[in-house]
Amino acid sequence: MELSIFTNEELGTSIKDRLRSHLDMLPEPERLQQVLALLDAATEMDECLDEIIWEAWDYLKSHQLWQGKYPTLKAFQDAIGYEEVMKAHIEKHETLEARKLRESRAIQRNWGKLPHECLPAHLCPPKFSEHLLRTLRQLSQTCSLGQAIALLDSEVSRRQIKSGKGWGASVEQFVLRRDIREVQNQLRLLGHEHLM
Repeated sequence: MELSIFTNEELGTSIKDRLRSHLDMLPEPERLQQVLALLDAATEMDECLDEIIWEAWDYLKSHQLWQGKYPTLKAFQDAIGYEEVMKAHIEKHETLEARKLRESRAIQRNWGKLPHECLPAHLCPPKFSEHLLRTLRQLSQTCSLGQAIALLDSEVSRRQIKSGKGWGASVEQFVLRRDIREVQNQLRLLGHEHLM
C-alpha cells in the first residue's frame, strides 16, 4: 500500500480529496480491496508509531537525557506535555505488547509453536502486529497448521499475481492480515468451521 499520497503535502489538496481522487480512478470492484488495504496499512503504522514513541521514551529515561536541561524527569515531562501527548502512546504500546503476548501464546496452544516458528520463512512477516496475530490466532482455532500453511501459501501467491501494479499493489511475499482473512472467508464459504 502506497501511503505517500497522504504524507506528501500537495498544496491545497486535502487527504479526503487525494483519497477520493485515487479511489475514483479504480473500477468499482477494486475500491473495497483498496480501502481495506489502506485501513490495514494505517493500523500497522499506528502500532509502529506507538512503538517508536515507547522506544524513544525508554532510551531517554535509561540514558537520563533530560538531566542536561531539566532538574528532574518530572520537570522535563511537564515541559514537553508528557501527560497530554506522550503518555497515551506509551500506555497503548504496553497494552498492545501484552495483547500480542496473549495472542502468541494462544497460537502456541493451538498449533504447538509460536507464530514466528509456525510459518515457513517465505511466509513469515518481518513483524507480527497485534492485528496480524489476532487474525492468525483465529485461524489457528479453525484449522490445522499444515492446512493453514497450504492455504496461506496459495493466497499469498494469488494476491501477488492479482495485485499487479498501482496504488494498492501488495507484492510482499510474506503473509498479510488480509491474506489470513481471505483464507478464513474461504473456509467459512466451504463450511469448514472446525478443521483440526
